[in-house]
Amino acid sequence: MVNDTSGTLEAQQALLRDLRVSERLLWSGIPVQGLRFQDGDALMIPFTLFWCAAFVLPDYLPGWHKGFASDGFDLVAFVAIVPYLLVGRYLYDRYRRARIYYGVTDRRVVIIEQRWGGRETTDMSLTGLWELSLKERADKSGTITFGPPNPVFSARGGAKKRSPTFQIEDVRRVYDLIRDAQVAARREASARH
Repeated sequence: MVNDTSGTLEAQQALLRDLRVSERLLWSGIPVQGLRFQDGDALMIPFTLFWCAAFVLPDYLPGWHKGFASDGFDLVAFVAIVPYLLVGRYLYDRYRRARIYYGVTDRRVVIIEQRWGGRETTDMSLTGLWELSLKERADKSGTITFGPPNPVFSARGGAKKRSPTFQIEDVRRVYDLIRDAQVAARREASARH
């Protein structure tokens, strides 16, 4: 397998620190940077604008009644909630993605996220990774999801953590690299047993 560490130097250094004995780094990279719309925004943006209008219009259109909203709630909504829904969540997402590093080794997939209090590492064994999906955009960027695509709720009704993802450029090439690494890792594991 080709050793392709074409990611940023910073990502490579972050991942090399976490390599295990005799483990090889096959690829490293970072998420797509800048402001980026997500799939759910097609519904979230109109909902947010409608929600904002529900609080603004009664103040400026005669004959509309406020109903359940009070002046105190309007102030909280427009000072805290509305700016976050309209702009803040995109800025936070951009800030967060600037501190994430992705890696593929000959044994696992690794995601490292730098946080205020330290760093969080998520890794998944290639031999135990059974559900892998690819979503590719026209510009060849896209998302690789490790696990169920959108496990928002569990069967028991509780909220469930989203599956880890790579949001990257040239997504098809990395997806194929992961699939090839999986085949090699499974072949090696079965040869040992």
